[in-house]
Amino acid sequence: MNIIIRKIDKRWGDIPLKLRQWRLSRFFDHKGTVTLVLADDGFVQGLNNTFRQKNTPTNVLSFPNAGPYADPFVLGDVVLSYETILAESEQQNKPMINHCVHLVIHGIFHLLGYDHETDDDAAIMEAKERDALNLLGIPDPYFGSVCLNH
Repeated sequence: MNIIIRKIDKRWGDIPLKLRQWRLSRFFDHKGTVTLVLADDGFVQGLNNTFRQKNTPTNVLSFPNAGPYADPFVLGDVVLSYETILAESEQQNKPMINHCVHLVIHGIFHLLGYDHETDDDAAIMEAKERDALNLLGIPDPYFGSVCLNH
């Protein structure tokens, strides 16, 4: 898997470099490309309102590349919101980079068809996330609290 990073909000600073250093693509057995968009609350709120009819920002959104003419080697886009992730990181007393890594992994699993609409589906998806995060030495984000704004 190839992950392309587009930083559209300069406050992300060196997070793109840190994300590249984690080599997150190694956790996914897929030959496609994902575009990771590092945005802000306004950008994400607009997308969330347009595509999910929720006029609020959220931490992560995933947009699978779909349709009859979709390139099978383009998985889709994962969009992160700076302000929301920063606030969550502070509230949950965890390094922002750890939260970002979790949300990127979470978003990519959505692109691969996983979801958390039912308890069983959530358990499967969360286990996969925990496995990847454990290999990176990142603590379980689900232990004691819910991290995602879905």
